[in-house]
Amino acid sequence: MDLKRLGLACFVGLVLFGAFVGTVSASYIDTGEGTYPSIAGTHNGTITPSHDVEVSKMFIYPCAGTGGHSEYIRIWNESWEITATWKGYRGDWHNISFDAEFILKAWEEYNYTIRTGSYPQMIHKQHHTTLDGSLITCEKFVDVNGKSYDNWIPAIRLGTPPKPPSITDVGVVDLFQGANIHWETDVPATSQVEYGKTPDFGFNTTLDEELCFHHFVRVDNLEPDMIYFFRVKSRNAVEVEAVSDGYTFATYGSEEITVNFTNLTYEPVTEKPTGWFETGQDADIVLGLNDFGKATPTIFNHPMKIATDGGRLILADTWNNRVLIWNSIPTEINQPPDLVIGQKDLNSSEPGLAADKLNWPVGVATDGQHLLVADSENNRVLIWNEFPTENGTPADLVLGAPNFTTMGTGIGVGPDEMRKVFEWPWDVFTDGTRVMVTSTVGGRVLIWNKFPTENYQPADVILTYELGLRTPRCAYFDGQHLLVGDYNARKTFVWNELPDSDDEPYDFTLWQESDEFAWAISVVDGKLLALTGNHMPIWNEFPTNETDAPDIIFGEVDFGRLLRGVSPTAASFEASHGGMAATADHLFISCYNQHRVLIYNSIPSSNITLADVVLGAADFETNTLKKNYAVLECSTPCSDGEHLFVGNDFSRCLLVYKKLPNESIAKPDIVYENLPASGVTVYENKLIIAARGDAKVYIWNKLPLNGEMPDIVIGPEFGDGTKLMQPWGVAADENYLFVSDIEANKIFVWEGGVPEAERDPDFSIAIAWPYQLSSDGEHLAVIIREPASTLLWNLPLDKENLSPDVELKDMEKDGIEIRFNGPQGVSVDGEHLFVGDTAWSRVFIWNEIPTNNETAPDIVLGQENFEDTFPHTTRDGLFIPGAISFDGSYLWVGEFKFSNRLVRFPVK
Repeated sequence: MDLKRLGLACFVGLVLFGAFVGTVSASYIDTGEGTYPSIAGTHNGTITPSHDVEVSKMFIYPCAGTGGHSEYIRIWNESWEITATWKGYRGDWHNISFDAEFILKAWEEYNYTIRTGSYPQMIHKQHHTTLDGSLITCEKFVDVNGKSYDNWIPAIRLGTPPKPPSITDVGVVDLFQGANIHWETDVPATSQVEYGKTPDFGFNTTLDEELCFHHFVRVDNLEPDMIYFFRVKSRNAVEVEAVSDGYTFATYGSEEITVNFTNLTYEPVTEKPTGWFETGQDADIVLGLNDFGKATPTIFNHPMKIATDGGRLILADTWNNRVLIWNSIPTEINQPPDLVIGQKDLNSSEPGLAADKLNWPVGVATDGQHLLVADSENNRVLIWNEFPTENGTPADLVLGAPNFTTMGTGIGVGPDEMRKVFEWPWDVFTDGTRVMVTSTVGGRVLIWNKFPTENYQPADVILTYELGLRTPRCAYFDGQHLLVGDYNARKTFVWNELPDSDDEPYDFTLWQESDEFAWAISVVDGKLLALTGNHMPIWNEFPTNETDAPDIIFGEVDFGRLLRGVSPTAASFEASHGGMAATADHLFISCYNQHRVLIYNSIPSSNITLADVVLGAADFETNTLKKNYAVLECSTPCSDGEHLFVGNDFSRCLLVYKKLPNESIAKPDIVYENLPASGVTVYENKLIIAARGDAKVYIWNKLPLNGEMPDIVIGPEFGDGTKLMQPWGVAADENYLFVSDIEANKIFVWEGGVPEAERDPDFSIAIAWPYQLSSDGEHLAVIIREPASTLLWNLPLDKENLSPDVELKDMEKDGIEIRFNGPQGVSVDGEHLFVGDTAWSRVFIWNEIPTNNETAPDIVLGQENFEDTFPHTTRDGLFIPGAISFDGSYLWVGEFKFSNRLVRFPVK
């Protein structure tokens, strides 16, 4: 590691502090340590100090395992003497203290008599030069047996040794793949930093021997997005070292685009299909973590809530549509689960609606006897009256639906209905008597005062939107207090007693930093733990009001910000959308975007603590989805019929397939990191990327099939004062380059096709919330969110009238009303129009480009008909589709959220 000195000049002790060089001017005499043999007795000899020494006590070096004390000391010369006697085994018993402080003058000879007890260390010499340059001699030593020696000097220290430097104002700045660490000392001292990824540190910077007050040390070549432990060390001019307390910092992520060649192979397309699409048809391949309906026992896909009864561990492996159970608390890294609920075995992930099926389960709870699962996409909670012991055990009861094969209806229309149904239940809690369910949609918490015994049983108490609830994500009852964490309210509500009537007002909201709220809560031995994402505030006693701050914030580093993308280690966790459970002996944290579970063998007592066990990964530093090059959420595909490019804004990457893959789970040839590609298009062998996270547009003049860097970068600022803010979509043709910006509420337009150099746009189209867009040279198609519509312009544009020619919004087909719900994806090829209707999990296809506002789609994919809107990760289903791309043979659909899939539908 490189060590660079920064900024301020250091003072050199030789120049400014000459008294500290050569014979050290220190207010003590120190013989240093002695050796065996040793025995109690009486020493007589002389001491000649090399410097004035202020003396108030004498210390004897003890032999290992002994007291090593002195019983009596006398120091004198011809005109003066002083004595001191041991006070016994109390207080500072290793020292003998004099009644008054005195000074031994430099180069004057003094006599001493020292009577020792126990077994002090000895220096077996007649004459000895001490560490400070003084001289001590032995004239006679008589041991307790009466034997005499002339070469037994007691190993002693007279006076007060020099104090180490005082270290203050430790700080860290500039955390981009390195750290500038600074501190102050009260005297000139050296500079050194000890650091590493564990509390044992492991690395030292090169010692800077210059003596200075102001210390600046640069530690380079650190990993980005990483937590480091460190402490600083300074040694003063008399070689006494001070070591600071231990601290932590987190480095920021790298902003440099990097290229990774995977050197993996896959089956490419050799013959393309012909024909056209059919409503409800199957996809043929999927790119992601798993093939259709498949899973791996020890690889999690966005695990969410976690629960324990102290003996078993239960995990909602949400995106794998299953609940995993360990029959005992895991003690080994990556220990496989013992059984699975919601699937027939540990290698399956197919969603379903039955007593033994799950679709996107989020919440889990147990009291040791019952098991409860919030089956979110099925709008229900399943209950097992006896804890399952076999894979796929069907549930005994269902809440939120009348039976096991009927999906919950969601929000009720009347008071009675509201007690029986809920939509997107996120959390479920039980203490064996009570049951609580959070209804994320509709903003409700439902409470059953007695454990339910019937299907569709109504709740006894409901808390609603009227109290300020919006999208509650957790509910917890500790026997006295009810706590509810709410995502959109950005608060954690606290009731001092469990409400016994509807909409009983809460008492206060939990202390929080900024707008953090609790994703999960536990109370153990009076301690309150509230998981807030990257942090977990811990109160040693339950707070009484919103100003009661936590005693520690577990997961909070001392310097720098713990960002969402911090790389997985034993010291970091990322639990937004995740879960937490605790007992007196263990803490469990489910890390949603790191796809793992961390287990701590005790409740943390400091802000950064290493986990003891990790599940879902082979080691603490592996993110299994990233390691497997899995397509992640927010993927944006673009196929030109020969190559496939997949952008990912969330993971800040671009995947390059040099050929069209023709098998599921094919891994890319090239991965560009730190390239937040939200929009991707190809035109005439050029690749253009809209990078929302960078507020830039990247252009390659030739397709980057060998890891080339972009040739042109546009943005974020333009010469007229406007700028890119959140560029989402991009499209290009012979005459235009279009870039949609969802924050600027504009479509920026460059005339003349793809620019040959960086330049400002020629004009813009003002439009609210434009998402993906597509151009075939004859039409520009744009998706907007508010109101949910697909807009079409005939090209070339009329700059005098930039209103769209067609607005698809409210349509009808065979008596069925068709409208969009949160659409994001669009593709147009000159003959056909494709629209990804995101929130209703379907893709519409028009066999001809619509020419009027009422033209309904001809085909729907992802659903069996135009009425269904149910999301599911099956071969014929879609789960919240976002960006889409049609290359003439295949429709590529990137699922936007809560799925890792990029599915391909072939013409047939």
